[in-house]
Amino acid sequence: MRVSIRRVSLLRHFHQASPRLFHASPLFKSQFFSSNDSTGEKSLTAASIAKSDELSRQCVSGSTHFSYRSFLDPSNSLPEVEITSPVIKALASLMTFKKVSLWQQVCQKNIEEPSAVGSVIEFHSGMAEIELGVVLQPPTSIFHHFHNRMIVLTMNNELKRVHPQDVTFVANEVFQPEWIRSLDIILNRFIETFAPRAELVQLVHYFLATSRSFSPIIDELSPRLHSHIASESGTAPVTILKLVNMISLFKPVHCENYLEQSAFLMAIHSHLCSDFQHWMVPGCMPMERTTNLSSLKFSNSIPYHTLYFATPLPVMSDSIELMEFDQTVLQDFNALASDILKRKPSFDDLTVLFSIWKESKFKPILNMIKFAIIYPHPGLLKQLANCKLLGTTPLTQKSLYDFMVSLGVYENLENAMTDPLLSSNLLASLRQTSLVASSVKDLDNTPLSKIGRASDERNFREHFQHLRKRPYFNDHVMYLLPGQLSMGVSLEKVSTRKYLINIHIVDPATKVTPSSSIFREWALNSAMFVNRFFPNHDSSSPLLPESLLKQMNFTETCSNKTADYFRVGDLNFMEGSKNLPTKFQSCMTVTFAYNPSLQDQLKNMAEKVSISFDNISRSKIIRLDETNLEASLLGESQPSLLKTFRLFNRAKPSEVKEMDLDIDDHQNLKFIETFLKIHFTLRNRNNATAVQPHSGSLIRKVHHFDEENGTIKTDLQLSRSSPEQRALFFKSETNMLLGALTAMYCTNNNVPVIFRNQNFADRSGYSEGEGIIIKHKNAFFPEFTAKSYSQTAFARDKNGYVSMPAAKFAYNHLDREQLETGTTGQNIGYGLENGYVNVGDPTENIEAFLNQLQILTHVHFKTVEGSLATDFSRYSHLKALGYQLHGSLDQSVLQGHTAELDCAQMAANYYQQKSERYWILRKLETEPEILDKYSCVVTRVHEEGIVLTRNNSSARSGFELRPDVTVTTSGYCEELRMEVFVVIPANSPNAIGTEIIAKTIVYVDAISGILVLE
Repeated sequence: MRVSIRRVSLLRHFHQASPRLFHASPLFKSQFFSSNDSTGEKSLTAASIAKSDELSRQCVSGSTHFSYRSFLDPSNSLPEVEITSPVIKALASLMTFKKVSLWQQVCQKNIEEPSAVGSVIEFHSGMAEIELGVVLQPPTSIFHHFHNRMIVLTMNNELKRVHPQDVTFVANEVFQPEWIRSLDIILNRFIETFAPRAELVQLVHYFLATSRSFSPIIDELSPRLHSHIASESGTAPVTILKLVNMISLFKPVHCENYLEQSAFLMAIHSHLCSDFQHWMVPGCMPMERTTNLSSLKFSNSIPYHTLYFATPLPVMSDSIELMEFDQTVLQDFNALASDILKRKPSFDDLTVLFSIWKESKFKPILNMIKFAIIYPHPGLLKQLANCKLLGTTPLTQKSLYDFMVSLGVYENLENAMTDPLLSSNLLASLRQTSLVASSVKDLDNTPLSKIGRASDERNFREHFQHLRKRPYFNDHVMYLLPGQLSMGVSLEKVSTRKYLINIHIVDPATKVTPSSSIFREWALNSAMFVNRFFPNHDSSSPLLPESLLKQMNFTETCSNKTADYFRVGDLNFMEGSKNLPTKFQSCMTVTFAYNPSLQDQLKNMAEKVSISFDNISRSKIIRLDETNLEASLLGESQPSLLKTFRLFNRAKPSEVKEMDLDIDDHQNLKFIETFLKIHFTLRNRNNATAVQPHSGSLIRKVHHFDEENGTIKTDLQLSRSSPEQRALFFKSETNMLLGALTAMYCTNNNVPVIFRNQNFADRSGYSEGEGIIIKHKNAFFPEFTAKSYSQTAFARDKNGYVSMPAAKFAYNHLDREQLETGTTGQNIGYGLENGYVNVGDPTENIEAFLNQLQILTHVHFKTVEGSLATDFSRYSHLKALGYQLHGSLDQSVLQGHTAELDCAQMAANYYQQKSERYWILRKLETEPEILDKYSCVVTRVHEEGIVLTRNNSSARSGFELRPDVTVTTSGYCEELRMEVFVVIPANSPNAIGTEIIAKTIVYVDAISGILVLE
């Protein structure tokens, strides 16, 4: 069965109409998808139905597109209030808490904890407007689609149920919870004039008024804050904590109590949302918001984490210039665009036109159109609307994108694969010769790369030669993991009862010194490395200069065959021999001493872990890919005895590159895989939530040569499930083992590092024994009702992986994964009792680099500890390079950077998911029948649904009428690896973790990131 496209009125599915539980008016009155006239709340009247029918017919004909509120600005949505009664101010001071001494405590509580009773929250209602209210009752369930919402009293004196994922800002426990409960507002919910209820509404008004009173200070300091944070090469992530600390340095703000502190934080949030010239807040775009279960793998009961960015300096300059343009300039651009539409110049001519000639003065307008396609702020769209050719007002992302296509800037035949995100100047500036970007090659070099190229390569020489003392035998072989040049594994057999399993990682911490300009650039940009942003289907922009990366990454070497004669006991591989290495290669090695004869092989693991910094220049290094690794693990590539007696091994030369693997190599890889399976079993015993790993990106670009036109064309392909499952397991579990062993070593040796910890979410106040039917692929065990996190173990398949419904059920029990400094940790989601420490990608992640630096200084101190008193001058040069000589940095030093590192990681994930989502939906736009079905797991229910009767259907066309109730849900699609909207019948199960099968694409818009299935 093929997927069919049915263009229907989305108003039918997304109109908010919930049961009347609290008062006569509905809880949700605004529309999920609003019409062009989005000025206020609307009910489902005959006029709105007729209007949606007209939109449906127009959409089918292709003349217009669905419109919706793509951006919600709280400064425009929330009204102006003024408090004149001194009684309200006195009551607010009485019912709040004392001032908190540290801003970090306030910000951390707002982000990491669920919204408690007495919290003031800002949320979007029906994705159509922003509202402010106080929490009267937290969710009482984490799975039920109705009881997993908070009961909130809004400043409009309405009682609403608000999902935690709809929250845009949280001021946690502003008012005393005991006092809020004593008001009995919920008990008297039908009395809108109830005195305590009106009193609490006034307090919400007072909170908003207090927040607005701080606006002049923030408006004054905003440009200065931006100048200290913004970058020339891309958006810079920032936390509210960092902003409030900087404001305290520039102009200290006096807050009398906790309420005023929270109001001050909200004032900062509101300003960032309204000032598009200096700041970006993606959380203001409701259609881009995904649930915690889908994107971050933790409970939906914790409010949505709002990200903040400082706009790049080139974008800020263009936006200021655009806002200063008068009508004459915009009319001239209109005329230029009309001329281009008539002449249809080539892409090269367009590039020259806007780059060199007098028309280059209009390039800021073009740049801001590209920016508005990604970040459609109302203030920006209002100014662009003066250009009549951009489309009918109000402008949308889709209308702006269509204008760029008609102009020949986007999707030009000469440059078809235009990437809107790369072209927006948000990740890096475009090259001067590029009008748009279709790959990272069209982007300018980052300041980090420029610094690296300008630096002398001698500055990155080896500084810890005295640590490279571990000898390796002449037959030592290291196997590089598929797709990685910075990590490999090896096996050493010491005796029949002792095997050394080694994981080798490149060691940039020994070459990039803390005093180098590159390290300073890393610190300034909070490790927002360029190649972390870009999706895997495209070539990545190197973090460091290619020459330096080649020095650090492992290089495949030829086999060092043993000579016929060699000196007995020569373990240093004959230093004077002619077989010298062509390149010095060093690494950090994490070693586990494994004894297979023990009954409990993983007992006291921490005592068997060691870390060293080694010279592997004389070792044989073999680079594996997924195909050859899979064949080796399956035994398909092992040499056969029959091949020895064959005259010819094959009829023709093999087209597949064969790896230089012998019998020992196959045995080593299988031995390592066996140990990885043992470690994987140990994690499963600790209730790890392990899902089947994927092989890289879902979408990839394929280039082919068109012989007729003599041009190179690029197509998009969706990668299917990889058959190399054992190779994928080998790679993913090696990364997990590396983090686990490193955590054990740091705990056993008291080394402060950055742990990735994850614990259970606080379930106090939730109903016990919530049962969800879990589907899985275990044919010997039927579907079952899971009531606790540990029961997801029954949903494991033969390989030990849990099904996706079981994984989402388990994630809903977990707290947010946090970066915490210390010597101990715990990660329940990974099943690691000692926690997880990331050291696997030190050339891409400052977190891994800092962890490696901490371990390096510890190993150095332990190695030279006995000689420091008498031979300190030998290592004094390391002090000048910025290294610590007396052990690792203190825990408090690292703790000051965890908030920024966490923010940087969240920002990198956001951009990568945004880019992946665009290209996947772009593929579905062009080939909607590429998939037969979509397996989705419910992550959230948006509404109860509305009834459509045939009495109101006389004017409908373009879709089949059904007199039933439909429910709109968010579901994680396994085939697309992203969250989508799914419309299901109301009588279908819709609890969190329920699996549903969708077969119809209702609506897809790649540029807006919207996909609706049914």
